[in-house]
Parts: sequence; structure tokens; C-alpha cells
Amino acid sequence: SLWFMSGMETAIFSLTCFFSIICFLEKKEILSGILAGLAMFLRPEAGFLFPLFLLKFKTKKKLVPGIVVAFSFFLFCQVFYDFPLPYSLYAKTLSAETQPLLTKIINVFYHFANPIIKQPFMVFLTIFSSFEFLHLLGFPLLIFLAYFLVGTTPFMWYYAPYYPIIALVSAIGLINLSKSVHINFRKIFTMSILIFLCIHQVMFTVREFYLFQQSEKDRLNYENFGKLISKYPNSRIVAGDIGRIGYYSKQNVFDTAGSVSYTHLRAHETVLDLVCRLLLEK
Repeated sequence: SLWFMSGMETAIFSLTCFFSIICFLEKKEILSGILAGLAMFLRPEAGFLFPLFLLKFKTKKKLVPGIVVAFSFFLFCQVFYDFPLPYSLYAKTLSAETQPLLTKIINVFYHFANPIIKQPFMVFLTIFSSFEFLHLLGFPLLIFLAYFLVGTTPFMWYYAPYYPIIALVSAIGLINLSKSVHINFRKIFTMSILIFLCIHQVMFTVREFYLFQQSEKDRLNYENFGKLISKYPNSRIVAGDIGRIGYYSKQNVFDTAGSVSYTHLRAHETVLDLVCRLLLEK
């Protein structure tokens, strides 16, 4: 996935959650809880690992160190941001307030269905995984539900970390499925499925690379605009894709996607209203 190489928190968050689950499966319960707590410093939604662990831990006390680490996250946010959760969470939810309910449902369903659309064979294999491992999919399901309930604007990098978990459960499903095949054909069957999946992944990667190349023109436009506007230091910039524009212009950019403080909003005011108001006040 492009987002694993984006330079944001996606890769390290994915790795931390994945190792937390691996430690959980290997009965290293204390370490799995601590890793889940540390992952919350990267994204608060890592906290949804705790109810899953709580249901499966044989000794509930082993989850205490992880809960302590998680609590330290809220304490840090309270001290640093003067609020137990980062303001950006509220900003992202407020940016979607003007969307009709049906639009929100379609957006969330699209992102929820994305792994199925892009990885249909891998998702199919999860059906053959045992409940002991299948319940791990409850982690992304809880997050999808939370995103929908709070109205968070869906971004693709929000969902990338759950592909490794789907891959893990599907691998276990493949192992279980191969056991149902006659022992004389088991290796051939498994190798055929793996080769097929590899070919599918290569074709999918080529497609994604092609789409990436097509969008390069937009990125160059952002870069050129940023360089141009850098010559006008008193400019006021409002944008949705703020990365390249902000980097090359060296100026503050109002982010229409919602990266503003919740406390700046007035009653019944959307993020776009806030941006317009602040621009006029200046």
C-alpha cells in the first residue's frame, strides 16, 4: 500500500498493532497489552484491541500494564493539549458534519468494502479460519463502527493498518482449508493458491502504480503552486491537500479537511465556516 511508505504514522502504527496481536497469539499477554497501549500514542483507536484481549486473556491481571500505558496516553494528552484526546479527532469529525447521513453511510461502506473489493480471494480465505483467530477481525470492525458513529471523514490511510490483520487471518484460513485436502495433494493445492495470490498481488500492484503515476500531475501542480505562492508571504491559503503546498510555500495553510482546534469553533459553525471567518478577521 502507498500509505505504508507515506512517511506518516501508518507504517509504525500497523507494525505495533500487528506485533501486539502476534504476541497475543503466542500467549505473551503482558507484552501484547503494553504494545497495544503504546500504539495508542500513534492512534487512539488502538484502544479497541483492549476489549478483544480482555475477552480472551485467561489471566485478566496481565492486561494491567497495558492499561497503565494506555492511561498514560490520556494523561499526556491532558497535560500537553489540555484535553484527554487530541483536538484533531474532533476536527476530523466536524469536517463531516454537513454531510447527509446517506453520504456518510456510503463513504464508510466504501472503505469497509475496500479490502473485499481489492483482496477478494484473501478475504474469502478468512472464512476458513477458526473463531479463535476470526475474532481478531473484530478490531477493524469496531473501528469502522466508531468512525461511522462519530462521523469521521474517511481517509484511505486510516484503513491501511488493518490489511496485515486480514492477511494473517486469511493465512490461517488457508492452512485450515489445506488440511481438508487429501494429504497427497495438500502441497500442490497450497502452492497453487499461493502462486495465484502472488500473481493477483503483482497485477494489483501494477494497477496501483499506474494510478499513482496518473496522479503525479496533480502533485506537481501542488508543488508548482506552493513555489509560486512562496513569493507572496502575506498570502492566505485554504486547501484540502496541504502537504506539498505547505512544504513548498513555507506558509500556514488552513486545512479544509479539519486540522483545526475544536475550541475555535462557534455554535453551529462548520470547519469551512471557521476558515472563512478567520480569513476575514485577518
